[in-house]
Amino acid sequence: MLFNVIFWILAICFVINVIWMWFQLNNQILQKTFAWINVCAIVIGFWVYYGVSHDASAINGCLLL
Repeated sequence: MLFNVIFWILAICFVINVIWMWFQLNNQILQKTFAWINVCAIVIGFWVYYGVSHDASAINGCLLL
C-alpha cells in the first residue's frame, strides 16, 4: 500500500516536472531546481522499493557483523 502511494505521488511529480521543464527551457535556475527534484524523487522511489521488497531483519543482521 505504501509503495503504491509513494509511487504514484512520485510519478505525478515527475510528469509535472517534465512538462514544466519543457515550457521553461530558457530558465536555467528552474531547470536545475527541477532536475534536483527529479533526482531526489528517483532516489526516494528506489529507497521505498528496496524497503518494501527486502526483509528488514536481513539488513539488520548484516550490520551486526
